[in-house]
Amino acid sequence: MELRSLRYFLTVAREGNITQAAKVLYVTQPALSRQLKSLEEELHAKLFVRGSHSIVLTDRGVLLKQRCEEILELTDKTVAEFALPNDVVAGDVHIGVGESYTSRFLARVARELQERYPRIHYRLYDGNADDLTERLDRGLLDFCVLIQPADLSKYHHLCIPDKDVWGLLMRRDNPLSAKSAIGAADLLDEPLILSEQTTMRTPFQNAFSDWFGESFEKLDVVATYNLTFNATLFAAEGFGSVVCLERQTRVDEADVLCFKPFDPRLEVESDIVWKKHRPFSSAAAVFLRALKEDFSCTG
Repeated sequence: MELRSLRYFLTVAREGNITQAAKVLYVTQPALSRQLKSLEEELHAKLFVRGSHSIVLTDRGVLLKQRCEEILELTDKTVAEFALPNDVVAGDVHIGVGESYTSRFLARVARELQERYPRIHYRLYDGNADDLTERLDRGLLDFCVLIQPADLSKYHHLCIPDKDVWGLLMRRDNPLSAKSAIGAADLLDEPLILSEQTTMRTPFQNAFSDWFGESFEKLDVVATYNLTFNATLFAAEGFGSVVCLERQTRVDEADVLCFKPFDPRLEVESDIVWKKHRPFSSAAAVFLRALKEDFSCTG
């Protein structure tokens, strides 16, 4: 398969219309149609169902679209890295981050590097642990931040020198808001919105379920989330209270919602991780060196 054919296919998939895609690509519609037909023949698969005014991806087409996005993103990343002279520290550093206040440490390091290396740019990707590690494993990210519990066995990692605190985000008119801290018994009759990470059975330690104890299965879990923003909106509407990290999200509805920590206090660490035996671009290597220096001084 040629990269050009993949770019043509991806453009058609995104536009949903061959005529419009041809305009975007600056090619004729017949030429584009021939490219698509040739790609289907090469893959021995039907990729589109063609209608009078639009096209719809088949199941195989959906799979190819996903693969195209990964292949072309990695290709563009590689071309950008090799386009720079060897003696110049410049280019993009790709970082995957979740919703954790500890990511602020990365911002501090980036700011301190900015004056010395103004040609380094940072591309941030938000996601949960599964999203981030998948992109890291495929080479689409240089680093990602993982909140514990997380399997770090196949990565190099640095522990971020700060900890987040678990607790309950709830409406201010909730009777539990009068308490200074929330105990495990307080959660038994409370409709809860939990992180998917806290509900999964994993081979490594799950801090929240361990903290809660034997009655974890009795919790009234009304919803789960992978990122906290929408869970916060559900909490503001009184649907349930969110088990989350204290600084995981900014509460826009400050007059509606409040956060109370757990008692006994439950803290969680975060790590910045990168693949073992992974060659870095000059920009990513400089960033990693600065991280190690900064974290060692902080520690």
